[in-house]
Amino acid sequence: MKRAWIVLSLLTACGTNEGPPDARVIDGKPPGGTLSMTWTLHEGASALACSDVGAQVVTVTIVPDNAGFGFIDTFSCTSLMGTTRSLDPGKYTLTVDLTGAAGSLVTTTTKFMHVDVASGQDTPLGAVDFMVLARGGIAIKLAANGQSANCTAGGANIDAMTLQLQDSQGTCIPATFMIAAGANNGASTYTSDCNSLPAGPCIEKDQTITATGLKSGAVQLVSTGDVGGKDCWKGSNSLNVPANDATKDFGTGLLIHQDALCP
Repeated sequence: MKRAWIVLSLLTACGTNEGPPDARVIDGKPPGGTLSMTWTLHEGASALACSDVGAQVVTVTIVPDNAGFGFIDTFSCTSLMGTTRSLDPGKYTLTVDLTGAAGSLVTTTTKFMHVDVASGQDTPLGAVDFMVLARGGIAIKLAANGQSANCTAGGANIDAMTLQLQDSQGTCIPATFMIAAGANNGASTYTSDCNSLPAGPCIEKDQTITATGLKSGAVQLVSTGDVGGKDCWKGSNSLNVPANDATKDFGTGLLIHQDALCP
């Protein structure tokens, strides 16, 4: 009995000396922390909404300073704030970008260098102000579906065309279209001022149509091909105008024959 009491006393003493387990250590390491930020969008002195420029996602690339593997967190632009995943305590470098359907919307990404992540804490990084040049251009060709040509009698036989850009609500956007020369047609210009929709010459399928200086974001190119005064061919192509004065080539859009009008 005396020997058993001595052993129990020693065990109790050892437990008391070590104390309770450290609640801040999980699987042998301290718990992670997070980094958070907010953001705004501007073009010059004018504040922008995400929808103004087709901004969709804020992308945060996170790289640990100890040369470990990096990873990416993404946030909806419209949330205007984001908090990273849990990160091991240490120093990190973050690169923050704003993107839309046409790619990055900023000329220069924002960087946070050698930021400390504290165990069990969120560290606010403050506000990121994305400066966006919310202007760009589009380039596209048009082809009558299933036809060898747009303008000849052996093809769609279109004798006049109209072009109009519209926003996501269907409202006309004033635009001047530069139409490059093709093999058989010369270069020309078509202006849609939203007050009138003049009939322009037929645009052949090898002619590139370009419009620049447009507000970034989603637009619709509505085009019509007339045959003998009837709107026999129509096209509606969804395009995303890029930012930073870039012009995006959208390849070839189709004109669809309107059987009810021109059987």
